[in-house]
Amino acid sequence: MQTTERKFDLVSMGDLMIDFSCVGKSKAGRLLYERNPGGGPMNVAAQLSRLGGKAGIISSVGEDEHGEYLYHLAQDDLGFDVTNLQYTSQVGTRCLFVYFDENNDRSFTNYKSPRSDLMIGWIWSRFAVVKCLIIPLWPSNLPIPLRKRHKRF
Repeated sequence: MQTTERKFDLVSMGDLMIDFSCVGKSKAGRLLYERNPGGGPMNVAAQLSRLGGKAGIISSVGEDEHGEYLYHLAQDDLGFDVTNLQYTSQVGTRCLFVYFDENNDRSFTNYKSPRSDLMIGWIWSRFAVVKCLIIPLWPSNLPIPLRKRHKRF
């Protein structure tokens, strides 16, 4: 039996996005935001990389400033394999607005636009061996949790 050397400890698939986190107000009373990388696949792969693992990512980002930021952050700063991180010119990179309440609990507002993460092409052939793929499904008999509405400033 031939053994194949494992190239990745984890291949994460799904949305990479920009979280615009509300960090306060300007002197004029306007909300101020900080750009942060976000999305479950990015968070999981980043934590694995920090622990010394090798992560690959399957996703799609827009051909825009935010997509470039996420691509270079994943490749250069976090050390992900970005072979399967695609660019699309059809839509922009997904953005989300994050708000914090007085207890520092988060709430989210999704920017309503076409989503780049839904543009992921069929690129599985670039992975020589996929021994196990776990796709979590939400049990149909459980209610899907709804996110809280954010507090208005």
